[in-house]
Amino acid sequence: MKPEKKYSYVEISPSLIAAAIAGFITVLVLVHSVLTVCWLSPTTCGSAMGPINFFGHLFDLNREWNIPTWFSVIQLFATSLALILVAVTQKSRSAGLTP
Repeated sequence: MKPEKKYSYVEISPSLIAAAIAGFITVLVLVHSVLTVCWLSPTTCGSAMGPINFFGHLFDLNREWNIPTWFSVIQLFATSLALILVAVTQKSRSAGLTP
């Protein structure tokens, strides 16, 4: 008699992932909006202009080397890894390797 195989499964909630991504994108857009207001009228932000001028380029959506760009790259990479995982799983199921 063969021993029974035990499989572990990971459940991923698409709505939770979508909410997290939407929240992160909202934060990035809000930070960019605040930075734009501060850059266009420096008197509005007062003493906060020092850190804004130092770190502001990291959140500027009009440039390339910034946090929103890296977020998009990581998001695309994670999506491709998920698709590879789905393809490998489907291929092994069609070959009869897993139930």
